[in-house]
Amino acid sequence: MGRKNCAVIMLTSACLFLTACAPTEFPEQNGTEHQNQMEGVAKQELTEFDTDDVEKIPDHLTCQVDDLLMVDADVRLWGLSEWKLSDWYATEKNYTESEEEAHELIQKMMNEAGWKYEEKDVECYRNSEGEKIYYVEISNHEDNVYVLPDRFSYSTERGYVSLNQSDFCGDYKGDNRELYKTGRELEFGSIKESEQLAVDYAEKMGIPVSDTVDCYTLDEKNKRISWLDLDKFDNHTPEEEENRNFSYAIFLYQDYFGIPGLRYDPGDGKLTNDTTFRSSVCEVSVDRDGIAYFQSGPTYELEKMGTEQEILRPADIIEKQVEMMKSKEENGEMKLSEVSLEYLPVYDKETELYHMCPVWACYYSQTVTHYGEVNYDSEEKYIAIYDACTGETLQTK
Repeated sequence: MGRKNCAVIMLTSACLFLTACAPTEFPEQNGTEHQNQMEGVAKQELTEFDTDDVEKIPDHLTCQVDDLLMVDADVRLWGLSEWKLSDWYATEKNYTESEEEAHELIQKMMNEAGWKYEEKDVECYRNSEGEKIYYVEISNHEDNVYVLPDRFSYSTERGYVSLNQSDFCGDYKGDNRELYKTGRELEFGSIKESEQLAVDYAEKMGIPVSDTVDCYTLDEKNKRISWLDLDKFDNHTPEEEENRNFSYAIFLYQDYFGIPGLRYDPGDGKLTNDTTFRSSVCEVSVDRDGIAYFQSGPTYELEKMGTEQEILRPADIIEKQVEMMKSKEENGEMKLSEVSLEYLPVYDKETELYHMCPVWACYYSQTVTHYGEVNYDSEEKYIAIYDACTGETLQTK
């Protein structure tokens, strides 16, 4: 699905009116008549995101709201088939609650890596909260497997460096991740093959993930920030070491009834009511040797279903989000880059369950100028979260 026509839309809290549209042209007329005609075209554009037929919703919206606000947003409905979703209640899986299961998971990861598993090699310690952490260190160069209470990981040095000791790490946490979403395919395998490899690995580890993933090509743009023990390589040069590290960074999203859990932590992990939460992204590195790095996120297990309700259409959320962003324009240029339907886990202390609420998550950024001895601009990314059924604002970071 895609855009059916090209428009640049002006959005305000009171009305919608078009500032430029091609190929439509308007003859000269009085201001009121001209504005009414433009408003009609703009409303027709947003109508595409307000239809009862889920299948007809476009997957992208591009519009210039004003000089400081741009909407260039993917609209993600994932596996939604009708405008209804149910909330539900869950417990968070504890991967170290059972020592036997923790060992089985370690063995499974080591077998996939081609590493020999021996029970005596598994070590265990307790963190500051008294929780057990199981691990095996294969070498001193980030080759290891870890099982923590809320997640687990498999790491090789090449995968760890590619994702965590490189420019991509900083760009991903900033707002420059799209620099790597080029569609470039590397010599060792296609994007589609690598995505499937990552999905298969997650499912082997017991994590159901969405068919929709995000893949970033880490090539020569992905310079290393730091170097780990390069003296162990013979006759290497920085260029050779950099080239051997080409890989795909693939982000998987856990699938709950066709919809992913909240994918990104907005910074402090808190809602406006101070309820804490965490994202549920699985990070994967795939290179010429296969899976080079895998880290899961929290996993939630169904305890009971809630009530099915009708959810708001994307058009309702886009209008609400634009209105909020316009109130912050004085701080710098802004861009809305994604509107996504997701499940937000909110912990209830009384029931000790997570309430999984369907939400609309709006991912946006702002250019912020920092003043000092040297002035500079940076792209700061934010998230706004709205109750998918009521439109109530849950997060406006």
